[in-house]
Amino acid sequence: MLYYVLNITVLCSLIYVSFNRRPDDLNPWFFWVFLILKLLAGFGLGIVYSYYYSSGDTYAFFYQAERLAHLARSNFSGYVQFLIFSDPTIISITSQWTPNLLFTKLISIFCIITNNNYWLISAYLSLFCFFSLLYLFKILTLIFTNNKLSIAIALFVVPSFVFWSSGLSKEAVTMACIVLIIVPYLRLFFINPKVSWVQWIVSLLALVLLWKLKYFYAAPLLVALLTASLVYLLYKIGLINTFTKTVGFSILIFLGILLCATLTHPNFYLSRVFEVIVENHDTLLAKSGDEIIHYYHLKPSLVSVLVNSPYALISGLFRPLPWDVEVLMGLGTGLENLLLLGFFVWTLVKPKVPFAARKAIIVTVTILYILILAVLLALSTPNFGTLMRFKVAFLPFLWIMVLYNNLFLRQLSQRLFN
Repeated sequence: MLYYVLNITVLCSLIYVSFNRRPDDLNPWFFWVFLILKLLAGFGLGIVYSYYYSSGDTYAFFYQAERLAHLARSNFSGYVQFLIFSDPTIISITSQWTPNLLFTKLISIFCIITNNNYWLISAYLSLFCFFSLLYLFKILTLIFTNNKLSIAIALFVVPSFVFWSSGLSKEAVTMACIVLIIVPYLRLFFINPKVSWVQWIVSLLALVLLWKLKYFYAAPLLVALLTASLVYLLYKIGLINTFTKTVGFSILIFLGILLCATLTHPNFYLSRVFEVIVENHDTLLAKSGDEIIHYYHLKPSLVSVLVNSPYALISGLFRPLPWDVEVLMGLGTGLENLLLLGFFVWTLVKPKVPFAARKAIIVTVTILYILILAVLLALSTPNFGTLMRFKVAFLPFLWIMVLYNNLFLRQLSQRLFN
């Protein structure tokens, strides 16, 4: 009982501090609604994997972490040694793949804190992600002031993003890491040229953790941030002063960094990257049912990947659609993607006012990050269920892009946030 009282007290204290530090123009009712949605999504993840799926990562991680927590209580020095060295002679853990093993170790700490309570751990991780998104909302709405509602919808309301980035999941942690990595750059570019060293250290630690957990999120993000930094430097010295130049230089530098990255290490060579993509594709395809993406003779070659990339891009951005799914649970996701596709088409056909050069840097680099990640994820992850979970790394940014210029949302945003 004492564990429950202590943990609920800590959780309530964290919520209280976050509430008092929320953005000034965020209505308290919005804060509580967004928070409750996030917590319920985390609990819902556990319930879905309990009753809908026969197996799932969330409980596999929890049960293995529970064993580590038991080790900590009986042999704390052995537990610490395992955390540092992963010595299998101390305890045998099923998750030997490095990202899964690292996440299991992380969850074991929460198991110790909560006395092996899955639901309390879910609440902690959901709050961790929620607080980071709230921080991102605060920064983004200081930069892009015309449609704060679109940013709020993308970060706190879109069902699939809220669901898959909550609870006891790697996505909840990795999404928080992505936010902690990019926020110092946003502050540097737009708010305060003097970002504290503490924020940079937190950003660096988040990058290390993200790389360890999901390097295929971290690599495109690193390319995007390096591109933004170089283009911003060109902007500061006066070589870039128009929207068109910003877009052009951003694309060229982004592609140039990608090309250079493939020459730095044998694992990054194009041939090796294609092999990994196809190996992951084939492995997941063998475990999947009918709800999959069918590619045209996907092979580990440049030509094959280029041929299939346009279809992968469309699939990564907008699928599954309602006619791609065969079960009721997938219908909601299909309808959400159909709505996203509709807003995307509307955005394309409506006239747009170009951003100022400095804002265009972030917009262009974000679009490039979305495009490259959508293609890579869709090619290597043909299963729609897994793809929707992996898409959380770019999904909120995609929704912001398609909603920001919506006139109705802009007018409504003026009433709700000003």
